[in-house]
Parts: sequence; structure tokens; C-alpha cells
Amino acid sequence: MRYPGGVVRTFYLIDGHAQLFRAYYAPFRPLSSPSGEPVKAVYVFTQMLLNILAKERPDYLAIAFDVSDETTERKAFYPAYKEQREAAPDDLHTQFDRAVQVIEAMGIPIYTVDGFEADDVIATIAKRLDGSGVELRIASKDKDLHQILTPTVKLWDPKDGTLIDPNTLWELRGYRPEQSVEIQTLVGDPTDNVPGVVGVGVKTAAKLIERYGSADAVLEHADEQTPKLRERLLEARDVLPITRQLVTLRDDLDFPFDLGACATPLVTREAVQDLFAELGFRSFADQLPSERGVARSAEPGTLGFGVADAPPPESDVSYHLVDTPESLEVLVAQLSDQRVIALDTETTSLRVVDADLVGLAFAWRAGEAWYVPVRSHVARTLDPATTIEALRGVLEDDGVTKVGQNLKYDLSVLEGAGVTVRGPLFDTMIAASLLNPERRGVGMDDLARDLLGVTTTPISDLIGKGKQQRSMLDVPMEQLLPYAAEDADVTWRLYERLDHELDAAGGRLRTLFDSVEVPLVRVLAAMERAGITLDVERLAAYREQLTERIDALRAQVLDVAGGGFNVDSPKQLSQVLFERLKLPVVRKTKTGYSTDAEVLETLASETGHPLPALVLEYRELTKLLGTYVDPLPSFVSKRTG
Repeated sequence: MRYPGGVVRTFYLIDGHAQLFRAYYAPFRPLSSPSGEPVKAVYVFTQMLLNILAKERPDYLAIAFDVSDETTERKAFYPAYKEQREAAPDDLHTQFDRAVQVIEAMGIPIYTVDGFEADDVIATIAKRLDGSGVELRIASKDKDLHQILTPTVKLWDPKDGTLIDPNTLWELRGYRPEQSVEIQTLVGDPTDNVPGVVGVGVKTAAKLIERYGSADAVLEHADEQTPKLRERLLEARDVLPITRQLVTLRDDLDFPFDLGACATPLVTREAVQDLFAELGFRSFADQLPSERGVARSAEPGTLGFGVADAPPPESDVSYHLVDTPESLEVLVAQLSDQRVIALDTETTSLRVVDADLVGLAFAWRAGEAWYVPVRSHVARTLDPATTIEALRGVLEDDGVTKVGQNLKYDLSVLEGAGVTVRGPLFDTMIAASLLNPERRGVGMDDLARDLLGVTTTPISDLIGKGKQQRSMLDVPMEQLLPYAAEDADVTWRLYERLDHELDAAGGRLRTLFDSVEVPLVRVLAAMERAGITLDVERLAAYREQLTERIDALRAQVLDVAGGGFNVDSPKQLSQVLFERLKLPVVRKTKTGYSTDAEVLETLASETGHPLPALVLEYRELTKLLGTYVDPLPSFVSKRTG
């Protein structure tokens, strides 16, 4: 089914609880704030918000939250609603409060309505926006929201940017938004303990609704179905009206809503820096502009990130493919005339020893770059050995400065390809770190966004993620050329800015960069290529010893604590130490009593109770196991062993 389109402004409306749960279970390492409280979910959630601001640049932005399941009208109407759901993890509750603090500090409106769920709030906002010329993009994957989709109301996945509109819903699920409630009425929802017709799934329900039009009509035609389906339809006759009411979203809630109040806020460093420092999110604060350097814009959707050097318009960018001997000869001649060049390599692996060179990119002026492919499964390339030989004179020229982003990697890759890069070096990643030591994000994407106002193409756009990830060798040249050339182009533009800032910072910093940091790049590159020998069998034996000791420590901790609890949960440990065992409180935080290493060491020395020392050893060994012993074997090179 096809629907007309055509909207101008965008409103990103986030299903707060759904995204926070998703952040909590995201495949990301555990994180703790400087005070020891868990903050992984808050970190991932905050990262999503900043990505929306920086990449999506919405005109309007807001967040809808659920209220307690026990207080909703659905629960009052049907007491069994969601009764089988397990309680949220303890450390998620505190992270919810922290997430709200982040949202409020960023100035993003929050909508909740007593007695109703976030989906009802979202449905009501969607209805109020009808005809406004605003496209509503709902950050949620909830199937309950399928019923409100229109050409200007879409579901949006923050993970990959996927949009689901009525057309996409038809293609993916085989039904239309106006059929969604009828289908859900037949299917029910086991997740929320909503009853349905036993054995009827979405595909069967969609076929029935397409034929008969409604769940009631399907019941009227029960005799036309197979004996088993007829029996199950009749068994569910009495519960389907209940199900229909449970799955139908309310779009008529009474709460104040002003579109203008949802205009995307200008989020400044000063507004969030205290909270972010408390949470340990300093790199996030670095991404934001200072109030001193940004004029607040009256236009919704204008973020005013305070970029000093605007990038060239996209139409002014010129990226060249060098895939013939003739064009390579021209490039080498042009390179030979330069005293400073930016270079970047594309490869088959992040592990330098196992990486094959796929291509090289060069730039020496902003907005223009050249890409030289030497390996591909899907496109024409030059011969690797011949190309390296043609470029050797430039790459090994002591009089040509080579600029790169994380040059250590490129030097190692080229060394593996048979060429030793000589001449002065300039690493933009190191320069950015020296100029702003508190900055955590020094990757190209971070620097391009923060210093140049450029949103670079993520590598996942080319090769995908996870099990579906493909090799650079399989990327079509029409995608690889702009990506690789952009890397060299952005590196050059970063060099122009950072080189000037290093000079302006004074002689000592410049000397540190030129005399210590840059020479160290070659040393580290050589060390990484040489690697170290790892005795995998001995490490496996040590792993068994560690695991046995960790299991024994866990048992001792539970025995000394006088009962079971999750040893890995700071909150539960806090309850055991200070409520069950009545040990003295050393330090309080906003969310409770601290149980960080310093507190445990103090308790061990001052109280003599065995539990703090046991937990300290348990934490040390589990960190050793998880950080080193388990991961190390996976780093053994396939080529060298």
C-alpha cells in the first residue's frame, strides 16, 4: 500500500522507558561513576540524546515516560495486566532518576500523564500534530504504536536510523495501521499478559483481518474456519472485547502540550558539566558548545554548536578515484610537489598484523582528496606491489611531512605492505589530546564533529555490524571512494586547525608534541608489529585457577554476609554492609552509601570485619579475569600465532 508524503519539519519523540531499558541491556561494558554508582544505562541513553542532536538535528524534541504499571487505567480495568513481568533490576531504578536529571539539564521536555502509559501520551501528541506539517518520529520499536502510523507519523530506531511508516509496515508485516488493533485483538500480547486466541499468530491474524475486516467479523465467520481454529475462536469470544480495550491506545488524553515548547534546545557545556562530571561523562561535555561562544538561535532545530571553521559545501567537495596506471602516474607527480600530505589507509582488519592493505587516500588541500584502491572483490583496482613501488618515493621522502589520524596504525600497515614511511609526522589525534587533555573523544568522528562541524560517514554504513558485517573488500567503489577520500580530507582539515593551535599554545606544548609524542608513534608502531608471545595453554590453566578462587570467594562472601545477595551489585552490597551488618558508613552519595574500593579498604582496616577484604579480592580477581585473562587469547594473530 502506498501513501502520499511531503513534510518539512521533524519532531523526535522518545519512548523514555523503552529506550532506557534498551540502554541497560545494550552490549556495552559495565560503567560506574567516580563515586561507584552504576551508570551504563544513563551513559548509553545520554549518548543517544547527543547523537539525535548532532546527527538528526530535529526541529522539535521531547520524551514520554510511563507511570507505574500499578496505577494505570488498564491495570484497574484488567488486574492481570502485566502481572507476570519481573521487577526491574535494582540498579535500573537509580539510573532512571539519573536519566531524568540528564534530560532536565539538557532542557528537553518530559511528558507523563497519571494513569496512562507512554504509548497513550505519544498517541495523543501524534493526533494533536495532525495537519501541522510536522513529521513525528517516535523512538520506539513497540508494535502497539503501529496503529497510529501515518505518512507523517513514523517509528524510528535510534540504533540504525530505520524508519517504519505505513508503507514499510505493509512490506514487513503484511498489514496496515488501521488493521493493527484488530490483529492485536486476535493475537493478544503474552509479554503484557493480554489474552488472545490460542495458536493465532500475527500472520494468521493478518490474513483473517484482510479477509473479514475485523476481529468481530472473524468471530461471526468462525464456522468457516478449520475445526481447531473455530474452537479456539469461540473459546476466546468473551476475552476479545477486553483485549481490544487493552491494546487500543488512547489519543484523547487531557494534558498541556505546546509544540513551541518542544523546540529543540540549545544544550551548552555549562548546563550539563556539573552533572556530567558527577557521572563521569566528561567526553560528552566536550562535545557541546560553551555559552560564551554560541549565540542562542530563535529558530527551532538550530543547534548552534559554535563551530569555528565551517566545512566546504558538499557540492564543493571533489574526490578522485585513482584506479588506472595513468591516473596513478598523475597522482604521484602531484604528490611529489607537496611538502605536507595527509594520508589514510583502508584495510581488511583493525588488527594491524593481520591487516591487508585495501587502498590509500591522500589530501593536501581542504575539500579535495584522492583514493587509490589496491584490493577489492567487486571493483577494478591497481596491483598492490606496483602501486606501493610507485608511491615509495613520496612515502619514504624525508622532506615530506606525513599527516594522519592515529598514524601509528597507518605506519604499521604500510610497513607490512613493504614501505617504511619517513619524514616528519603530524598525528591529529595526538595533537587534539595535547590541546585538550580532558577530551575523551579523539576519534575522527568526534574531532570532525566538534572542531569542523562535519558529520562523517560511520564505517558501519559500509560494512555493517555484528554477524552481518562484511569486509572492506566487498564494499562497492561508489561507497568506498567517498568514505576513504573523506577520511583523508577531514584529516587534512584537522591538521590545518590543530597545527595552528599548537603554535598558538606556546613553545613548550609544541616541543612536547614534536620531540616526545610524535617520535613515540614510531616506537609504538614497531612494538605493536612485533607483538608479544602468549602462552595460550598456560593462560587457560591460570584461568581455571582464577575461576576456582573467584567461586570460593563468592561462597565465603555469602557465608560471612549471613545470606544470599548479588555480590556484583553495589546497591545490594551496601544493604548488606550498612543495614544487615551495621558497619559504619564511610561516605554517602546522592543515591546511597558508597561501596567503592576506598570505602572497602577503610572498612577492612578499621572494623576488622572479613567481608570488605573478601569483596575487594573478589572484585580484583573478577576484573583480572574479565579484562585480561578471558580476552587475551582472542588477540593472538592468525598469521603469526
